[in-house]
Amino acid sequence: MSDLYALRGDEPVFSVEHVGDIVILTMVADVKSSSYQSMQHEYNRLYNVLGQDEVKYTAFDLSHCVILDSVMVGVLVNLTHRIRDRGGNAVLIGMSDYVREVLERLMLLQADNKRAMWTTYATRQQAYEAYPW
Repeated sequence: MSDLYALRGDEPVFSVEHVGDIVILTMVADVKSSSYQSMQHEYNRLYNVLGQDEVKYTAFDLSHCVILDSVMVGVLVNLTHRIRDRGGNAVLIGMSDYVREVLERLMLLQADNKRAMWTTYATRQQAYEAYPW
């Protein structure tokens, strides 16, 4: 896969880590350096990862995220729908105040919003302790 990124001249937007039956998707610090095509490729790649039979729980680790644009919000929402459609759940970890503000303005962190509301945790450890979500 790294050869594909080298050919396109970019890097993955998320790293993928399996911790037990949780898939942790860690966002890189600067998603603005990724083109729309790169984001689409990442969405397709992660859509396939989250479609594997054993994947039921996903944590988006945003602790390195410094900016969150509309394309990335769409990726998070759609991947969350993917995992929930399969009977699982997704949470957010390590959001900065800026990222939290963006999601709050979009009303995506409100408890009464069934569309794409996430439980949030400050650290991975807190998310692990609260598991299963």
